[in-house]
Amino acid sequence: MVWWVAVAAAQDVIELPEEDVLASLRLRAMGGAITGLAESASANLYNPAALGLRRPLAPQRPFDPDTALQARDHPLVTELFSLFGTEPSAPYRSSYFQLAANVRVARLGFTGHWRETRVVLADDEVGSFLASPGISYSGDTLVVGALPQVFGIQAANRGMRATPALTVGTLWCPKGTGLRVGARARTPAQTPELGGEGTQSVRLPAEASLGASYGVGLTNTPGAYGPDRERSDAPIVGLISVDLVWTGDSGDAVVIGEGIGSAGTSGATVAARAGTEVWTVRDHLRWRLGGGWLPGRGAVELDPYVSWGLAGEVIHDPRGFGWRLVVGGEIYASGPAVGVGLETW
Repeated sequence: MVWWVAVAAAQDVIELPEEDVLASLRLRAMGGAITGLAESASANLYNPAALGLRRPLAPQRPFDPDTALQARDHPLVTELFSLFGTEPSAPYRSSYFQLAANVRVARLGFTGHWRETRVVLADDEVGSFLASPGISYSGDTLVVGALPQVFGIQAANRGMRATPALTVGTLWCPKGTGLRVGARARTPAQTPELGGEGTQSVRLPAEASLGASYGVGLTNTPGAYGPDRERSDAPIVGLISVDLVWTGDSGDAVVIGEGIGSAGTSGATVAARAGTEVWTVRDHLRWRLGGGWLPGRGAVELDPYVSWGLAGEVIHDPRGFGWRLVVGGEIYASGPAVGVGLETW
């Protein structure tokens, strides 16, 4: 966000804003419940227990890998799409990049995640990184996970400083009901000071979330690899979820609602998804609405298939109103999933 970069230019300590989990069509963290849109790679950054509960309208599989890549305003992406418009110059310039990969093997889930942010200020250039290896375990009704993390800052000619952090999460899926409840927490972290002139450190605030989802026409059942869902004979099934996200000190408050539904029991099944988010911090407000469609995500698994979607958001800050559009798609083939997205400002 431009307003955040402008504020950061006048600070010795930069507090990183919460960014989208993926560029491609996921509305945000989906905090606690990790259902529907966010059951994919990188969702584990917000709740590592999500590793055990993926593909919400399809059966669990013994081996399930997933990958994701996001590069927003990254120098390589900026050059690639320079024909579509000009980019702001320093000090109003930032880039964001993350790469995640995870795999679930029976009841265990393993993940690796790398996230970096680069800010170009009038007289300084500073970057941060967050490295997160993680693990989760899926019981019959309970999933737990943990992400030990290394959070660091690096600046030109001033070296690097790093500090540890931790994210933990859990998901409860009571047998015989359509209800799932999740929670997560992240410790705060602030890097040691770099020294010299310019930005000294970056800070990651504490964060907690609590969420719940309910499956319409879906019932929790213990599976061979953890909690699974039994699908009824109804022609249409779906998920409805709500998440509350709280970020300490910054005043960030998020309310998220989403839904995903699937129609058809044979042939080409089509699943549609939609969601909305309201985000507020001090005198800033963001509202986002998005949706898409996923062929073959229900009773029938097409291989490969491509899903598409669109999300738009309206932003209000002291400078007035702005907007952003997110378009993209995902390609699934024989288990691995690659998320591809393009964001325009």
